[in-house]
Amino acid sequence: MERPALPAVEEGAAAEATIDPEPHRRRRDDSCEEAETGMPMYDVVPVLETLHRAHPIVSRVRRSLEAEKPGKGGFIELPYVRRILNVSVSRGQENRPLRFMDAMVKALEHRGATFVRLEQKDTELMGLRIGGEPVVFELSELLERREGDSWIWWWERWNCAVSGRLQFRILATEPKGARRSWSDCTRYQLEHKVGEIIHWIFVTAESTKRARLAQEERGRQREAEQKRKEEERRRKEDARRREEQKLRIEERNRERLEESARAWVEARRLRRFIRACEMSFRRDDEPLPARGWQRRWLDWVRKHTDRLDPKRTTVGVPL
Repeated sequence: MERPALPAVEEGAAAEATIDPEPHRRRRDDSCEEAETGMPMYDVVPVLETLHRAHPIVSRVRRSLEAEKPGKGGFIELPYVRRILNVSVSRGQENRPLRFMDAMVKALEHRGATFVRLEQKDTELMGLRIGGEPVVFELSELLERREGDSWIWWWERWNCAVSGRLQFRILATEPKGARRSWSDCTRYQLEHKVGEIIHWIFVTAESTKRARLAQEERGRQREAEQKRKEEERRRKEDARRREEQKLRIEERNRERLEESARAWVEARRLRRFIRACEMSFRRDDEPLPARGWQRRWLDWVRKHTDRLDPKRTTVGVPL
């Protein structure tokens, strides 16, 4: 295939162009973050070289780590009931992470944060509170994974060894997109990031508070909406019941009307029959005997007819 020739360079246009992919490849990484221009300045928090006069919480963590036997890979894993802070390191590496935590705890308390014992049975775990909002964090030593020489099962392929590199993580979901992890790298160690970490801990607490308040407000709105819908449903149900009652009353009135009409027709028929009987009982236009059976029968028939006649039994009775 023939390669087409490049177009002629316009007058005044640059003759060279440089393509640098590195600025587009920049990203945040849990192990090491590239420095960016315009980053805010953070407070400098010194980390002491010794644990002399360490914070009481850090001293308790130190005693717990020294009393615990290292597990697989040399890591010291404290049981949950004996864990005071979320610190996981290997034997021989306790001094540095404890000095780092000592500086962190003192700086946090100096800025108004508190450490309180969690209200859980049979545990010594201390929780960080900033303005009443909990912030959970952990400090751990990173593992290095190396491929083994011989292995049978897939999970035996890798050998994990302690690296001496520390990682600090904020275990939170707010604020979105914020930095939550710092690790030792070739440019810095965690001791240089104490001020930055504390800044993001307070940002996390404030964002968590805003998210909680927003969630509570949404909950109140949902509750009010549900209450409004319930009231609307109750009003519709009451209206439906009133309408059904109205229809039932209307149906009963129609039945009574038709029954009264039938009774009125029957009463008129009986009265014609009574008059015919009375005329047949009389002879030669003589009045009926006062104590005769004809008079008694006629009186009973008239009373019965009056009971059937709706004009005489329902007058003044509301429907």
